[in-house]
Amino acid sequence: MAAGTFTFYDTAASVIADDGDVTTTVIRAALVGSTYSPSVAHSLWSQVSASELGTTNTGYTANGKTLSAPVLTDITAGVKFSSDATGGIAWTAGSADLPAWKYCVFHFVGTIAGRVNPVIGYFEGNSGGTVPATTNTNTLTINCPAGGWFDITHA
Repeated sequence: MAAGTFTFYDTAASVIADDGDVTTTVIRAALVGSTYSPSVAHSLWSQVSASELGTTNTGYTANGKTLSAPVLTDITAGVKFSSDATGGIAWTAGSADLPAWKYCVFHFVGTIAGRVNPVIGYFEGNSGGTVPATTNTNTLTINCPAGGWFDITHA
């Protein structure tokens, strides 16, 4: 599955600039359902986590999966942020289905710039709708786009 367009939360730039090294700080990708109403004003994972998918027999990992092998690559007038492109982010449904989800939210783990588990941004899994449940024993994989998860550029 390909990732949708990445939307930054308002505080992401200041967190990254203050201390959030995207290549050495743990970043997790977490799935939330359609009960989440995105707001770029959200700044902490705790403002989002109530809509996170359930973990009981679903194969989903609470607080999401850690992005592996994060890297910044130079692009024209900026950098792009990517992670391991070979395995993507994957969950294998357990004895129960992995629930339907709508957004994948990236957040730091730890206290950065005085914020506990600050959020970076999110993308919609299925433009205009939810991604259907992944049936038991099947795997949901979200691949890092060729252009990276997101880029930071300047004029």
